[in-house]
Amino acid sequence: MVASSGSSPDETVDVSLANGATNDFGSDAPGGKAIISTDRLYHIISYRQFTSATVTVTVPPGVSIYTFTFGS
Repeated sequence: MVASSGSSPDETVDVSLANGATNDFGSDAPGGKAIISTDRLYHIISYRQFTSATVTVTVPPGVSIYTFTFGS
């Protein structure tokens, strides 16, 4: 996802998967926590193959989500 913390430094976005998996988080969301510190692409989920999944992203005030991308 592409995100920005605006004028607030280091905001935490919570990421969870409906199936409760904890080993599928991406490199920017270890343990399901993504620290949004600058405007950029954050890798929050990583699957080895195509799959169907429900991802919940809890965004605090001050954080903007611009796009949510899929692919490799």
